Amino acid sequence: MNKSFQKLSKKKKILLTAAFVLLVAAGIAVTTGMVLAERYTGRFLPNTSVGGVDISGLERAEAAERVNRAFDEYVGNGFVFIADGQRVVLDRGSFGWNDPDQTNDIVHLDADQTLSRAMERGHRGLLPARALTTAASLVIPARLPLQISLNRAAAADLLRVKLETLQKTVSEPQFKWSEERDKKLAVRVQPGSPGRFFNLDAAIQTMEQDFLALKNEPIKIKSRQAEPTISDSEAKDLAEEAKKIAFDSPLTLVFEDKKWELAALNRARLIAPQKAGGYAKLGIAVEELKEILSPIAAAVEVEPTDAVFEVKNDRVVAFEASRDGKEIDREALISILEKEWLSGQTQIVELAIKTAAPKITTESSNNLGIKEILGVGTSNFAGSPVNRVKNIRNSVRKLNGILIKPGEEFSLLKALQPFTAEGGYLPEKVIKGDRIKPEIGGGACQIGTTTFRAAMMSGLPITQRTSHSLVVKYYSDPRNGNPGTDATIYEPSPDFRFLNDTGNYIFFQALMDEKMGDLRFVFWGTKDGRQGSYSAPNVSKWYPPPAPKEIKTTDLPVGTKECQNAFKGADTSFTYTVEKSDGTKTERVFTSHYRALPQICMIGATPEEVAGQTTDGEMIPTADIPAPSTNTTGTPNKTN
Repeated sequence: MNKSFQKLSKKKKILLTAAFVLLVAAGIAVTTGMVLAERYTGRFLPNTSVGGVDISGLERAEAAERVNRAFDEYVGNGFVFIADGQRVVLDRGSFGWNDPDQTNDIVHLDADQTLSRAMERGHRGLLPARALTTAASLVIPARLPLQISLNRAAAADLLRVKLETLQKTVSEPQFKWSEERDKKLAVRVQPGSPGRFFNLDAAIQTMEQDFLALKNEPIKIKSRQAEPTISDSEAKDLAEEAKKIAFDSPLTLVFEDKKWELAALNRARLIAPQKAGGYAKLGIAVEELKEILSPIAAAVEVEPTDAVFEVKNDRVVAFEASRDGKEIDREALISILEKEWLSGQTQIVELAIKTAAPKITTESSNNLGIKEILGVGTSNFAGSPVNRVKNIRNSVRKLNGILIKPGEEFSLLKALQPFTAEGGYLPEKVIKGDRIKPEIGGGACQIGTTTFRAAMMSGLPITQRTSHSLVVKYYSDPRNGNPGTDATIYEPSPDFRFLNDTGNYIFFQALMDEKMGDLRFVFWGTKDGRQGSYSAPNVSKWYPPPAPKEIKTTDLPVGTKECQNAFKGADTSFTYTVEKSDGTKTERVFTSHYRALPQICMIGATPEEVAGQTTDGEMIPTADIPAPSTNTTGTPNKTN
């Protein structure tokens, strides 16, 4: 062997030696890796960090606690922006004054997905490959980003509140009308003025990038000045023409046998200076038209009526047929007014009407296959504020009788919209930075929680679920009083969604007992043998509330102090189980992180004191970090 080796050329000797060394090194690496792989079973490999947080050697539960704690500390510092040289501190969200349902956070950590990706390193594939990856981890670090989602709409809304004294809306020149003693119209032009806007989209995009590595450096917000689209002189040139049309051109709106003749002053209010294609012209004032049409719409428009169902003798039957609705087509009406009335072609305009179709027609309700109870979800809202109870009642009214089609992904937000006063919802006070503002809503999370429990008891796939940010008594599990089996919703996100994979319609029956404070949601359909259930939630750790915080505000009388309760935090989990008729069983673990929140006291102060508070950078945690949501693959996520 040695003689054969000696006869080889020098080049071949080097190659063989190198190959031998590499083979030995690989063997050592694999052996070392196999030893380490055994040692790091269920643990993160050496040199592993997520978002700059070292999780090397930790078990998953330990890593989750460390990452959640680091993230909570990060968002607790607030987010600093520089706008026109002024330091603006953005809190992590808004906090419900009387109703914790109104708590909403702008940034959400998906800790489970973050750690799942980190755990894949060295724990997937065949043993030799895992061993090599494990050995390499001793010298090659893995720095992974956090899985974070930002509620851009909520962030922009909070920034606007902070910048409202610096930002100015463009004011277009307007006609201002008055009626003189001789009934003739007088018109003057109210001058327009430039506006000042901040590029919030770019600032929020930078903020989103900073989240990935828990980076928190001041973000500069660029501003720009915007001019009116039409000049004062152009508006003045159009004023006399507008006056002539308003006084000399009668206008009657008609629909079927009804007609509405507009007075000269109302006709004048409809006319506005506008610009189109680079030229100044007369157009229709959209907001004025909306106001003038309000009493007309009340006499003309009809809401569509869905086919309504009820439960009789344990059967779901239709008791009210569907009906098409009708509404004024405002866009079409504006076009007609501009083309025909302003041009002098006509003085009588027929209202443009469009049909509003019902969501559920009587025809589509045949052969629904609804004959038995699939599952029931319950919760209790006893002790809720008056407006919260009214909002829950309004939500129950909207949900009761809904039919969910086979294969449909049901969106709770969509079913409850619009979240407006016209939609039947009442406002609650919300803390946004140093302001107390009314915000429509409250009680929605009670609805989300009850729907979540009904969907699980029916054995349905949960496609979107986010736990509430706070440990709230209304959502305690009725079996052991622990938090963990709730679901929050907040427009535009998060939503709660589930899939109807039963092959038949599901009838949503929503029942409310205001005296006892009980909600009971019953899903009806056709059973296919599946059985859904979920375990009572387990609390792995409690977090005490931080020290109380004070916020100075101009929304309370100077010297007045009003405080809200503190909230303790918790880490919880429970198992959702679905057993099929063929004996197969699927289990899914939902984990939730509820952040501790200090007692928050609002103190009435002068504008100077409030401004000094902002300059000093005093950060008040005005909302909490919502916890785990779940994705469509069945892996628990922590979004909020």
